[in-house]
Amino acid sequence: MSERERSQGVVVDVASLLTIDVDAELRKLTSAQLQGPWQVPSELVRRALRSGAREVAVTLARQRIELVDDGAGVDGDALSELALLLDPGAGAELRHRALLSLESRGELELLALSGLDAQEIALETTSGGQRLALLARRGATPKVTRVAGAATGTRVQIRGLRARFDVVKARTWVREMCRFAPGVITLDGQSINTRDRRIMCTASLEPLASGGPGSRVKGSVMLTHSGEHARIWLLQHGVVTTHVGVNNAPCFEAAIDFGAGVSGRATAAELRAEVGELLTPLVAQAARLMLRLATRMPELVPPVQERVRNLLLRAARRGNLRAEIREAPILARVVSHEAPPRWISVVALEREVAADPSGYRHVQALYPDQAPERFSLQGPPVLVLDAAARSALSELCTLRFHPPTLRADGRTPGERLRRWLGDAGQAVRAALRFGGRRPIPEHALRSEELRFLEALRAVLEHGGKDTPDEVHFCRGRGAPVRVRGRRSRLLLPRESREIQALQQLVHSESAWLYPASLALLGGHGLPSSSARATWVRVSSRFR
Repeated sequence: MSERERSQGVVVDVASLLTIDVDAELRKLTSAQLQGPWQVPSELVRRALRSGAREVAVTLARQRIELVDDGAGVDGDALSELALLLDPGAGAELRHRALLSLESRGELELLALSGLDAQEIALETTSGGQRLALLARRGATPKVTRVAGAATGTRVQIRGLRARFDVVKARTWVREMCRFAPGVITLDGQSINTRDRRIMCTASLEPLASGGPGSRVKGSVMLTHSGEHARIWLLQHGVVTTHVGVNNAPCFEAAIDFGAGVSGRATAAELRAEVGELLTPLVAQAARLMLRLATRMPELVPPVQERVRNLLLRAARRGNLRAEIREAPILARVVSHEAPPRWISVVALEREVAADPSGYRHVQALYPDQAPERFSLQGPPVLVLDAAARSALSELCTLRFHPPTLRADGRTPGERLRRWLGDAGQAVRAALRFGGRRPIPEHALRSEELRFLEALRAVLEHGGKDTPDEVHFCRGRGAPVRVRGRRSRLLLPRESREIQALQQLVHSESAWLYPASLALLGGHGLPSSSARATWVRVSSRFR
C-alpha cells in the first residue's frame, strides 16, 4: 500500500481481487476423470455400488438419464453442497468450499453431475432416516427439501440434456464397463451383468498372498470361447476403470476389483501399477481352471473340447503347469466310428508311440472334418486334431502326424454309387454356399499354407465390423473372394501368384502379416491393433 493510500485511509481487500472460477475448475475436474458426459451414467452406477446397492436400474434416452438404486443414499451435507455447486448465483467462495468438500468426501460422481449442462437435475435419497430431495432447474435456485415416504435408496433424474450427450455411446459404455458388477444391473429394463455369451466358464479369484494389494482385492478368472490374448480388467467398486494385456500367458480374462484395495479414487495408471504382483498367481489360476475343465471333456460339446485342449497345449508350450497338463486327458482317441472317443493324456500317447531313429514319434491323426468310418482304426492310437493342436504337440513332444490307412469298406457298387452321389450333392451345396468356390479342407493343405491361414485368422479375429468371420483357401487363381451371409467369409485362391507371394513374405518376416492382411481385405475391415503395433515397431528395418 502506498503512503498516499495510507494517509487517505484506503483499505485494499486482497480476497476480493482473487476471483475463483468454480465452473472452470469443475470442468477441469470432470474432464480429468471423464472423457465426456456419456460416461456419467456408469459413474453413477459406481457410486451406487460403493454405497452398498445390490440392484441398480439405468434408463437412458436422447435427453434424459435416470438411475434408481437400493444403496445407502447420499449424505445430507453432501446433498447441500451439491445444491450450492448447481447454483450459479451462490458466491464463488461458497461454491469453491462445496467443491473441495465433495472432492475430499470422494464424491467425484456428484461433481460430474454438477458439470452436466441439463435443464433439470432431481435427486431423491434417504439420509439419516429421512427422505431428502434436491431439485435444480436452470434459471432457479436449487433447493433441498424433505419429502414424505419410506422409500430407500437413491433416484437420480436428469432431463433436458443438450445435444452433446451421445446416448448411443452412453449405452455402450454402461454395458461394457458394468458387465462385471455385482448384484443386478439393468439398462433400459435388460440385465447387462448376469450373462456373457463370450464366457466359457468362470471361477472366483483365489486368495492371494497376504500383504500388498493382492490381499485386498476380489474378482474372478474367466475362460472365453474365442480370443488369443490374456486380458485383466481393473475395476473400482464394480465398474471397469482400465484394463491391461498379459504377454506370454495362455488366453484368459480376469476382473479384479480394487474397491477396498486402494485409498480414494485411483487413476488408471495407479491401478495398472498395482496389478504387477498379481500377474503370476493369476496366470497359474487360469491354467488350473483349464485343467479342471479338462476333467469334464466327455461332457463338453466339440467346439468347447477343441478350445480347452488348445488352450492347455498353448499354456504348456509357455511353461505353465506343463507336467500337470501332460497328465490331463485332453486328446480324443477314435476307437470306432460308432463309439464316442476315449480321452488320453499326452504322457499316455507317448508311451504307446515308438520313436524312430530321428527322435520323432509318428502319430496317426484325423482332422475334425474327416469321417472316421473311411479309415482303418486298428493299431496305434488314432487322434482327432486340428492344425493348431498338431502344431503345439509337434513342438511340445516332437510328434509327427499322418493319416491312417483308408479302409476297404466292402460296399456293393450300388451303395458306393449312392455314397458318391451324396458326396457330390454335398460338394455342390458347399460350392453354392461359398459363392461358387469350395473351401479346401485343412487336411489337404500344405504345412506352410496352414501356418499362413492360422496367422491370418489370428489378426482378423479382433478386426472391425466388416472383417470376415472365416478365412479359407480355395482352388483357382485371381483375387480373394468375399462371400457374405450369416457369417461372412474370405476365400483365398490357392494358385494365385499374389497369394503365394504374400505367403512367402510373411514366412520371411511375420511382421509383414499386417500389410498382407490389409491387401487381402481390400479396404473392407481392418486387422487387429496388435498386428499394426508389431508392424510399426519393426517396419523401420525395411526402409
